Amino acid sequence: MTKRRRTLDVLVQKEAKLELLNQRSTGAVQTIIDTMDEFDMIEAEIAQTVSEIDEMQSRMSVTRAKLEARREHNARIRQNFKRLLDVE
Repeated sequence: MTKRRRTLDVLVQKEAKLELLNQRSTGAVQTIIDTMDEFDMIEAEIAQTVSEIDEMQSRMSVTRAKLEARREHNARIRQNFKRLLDVE
């Protein structure tokens, strides 16, 4: 085999290796992009869940305030009846 032929063979091997490395690099970049997309989806789900929890907490606070107001109202009515009946 001549030196020129060996050089061409090595060059072909290196070009083939370059193509393989380019494909692997492209695949690695796509993996990173896919991973980042997955994190974006996870973040959106977390935000939605937090929003739902916030909504529930808000509604629970309103309900609690209404219950406390009803309890105070009932206590005043009870006191009024006690005074009316003069019972302690």
